[in-house]
Amino acid sequence: PTVTSELFGTESFGTNWGYLILAPGFGGMFFNSLAGAVYDHVAAGQIGALDASDQALGALGEHECVGQSCFRFTFLSLAAAAAVAVVIAIALTPVTAVGRQAGR
Repeated sequence: PTVTSELFGTESFGTNWGYLILAPGFGGMFFNSLAGAVYDHVAAGQIGALDASDQALGALGEHECVGQSCFRFTFLSLAAAAAVAVVIAIALTPVTAVGRQAGR
């Protein structure tokens, strides 16, 4: 609450705080859907790569995936989102009272 009022003021604090509280929920829904879609896509590609005589991976089901490739894109997209959040946080530091007092 303190950062919200510090950055955006107290005039529309309730609205801004509501958006900030909802953001993790929407992010969780988005990245959860992304992870599921990527996992299903990679799993379908692995099944297509197996031919009838190759059983090295065993009998994979329709939605089973083996290896790091199942989660690589999701991990990298989450890492990129976290990096963007860090850059935004650093960019907003001078706007806060602590940043102004430190001369940033």
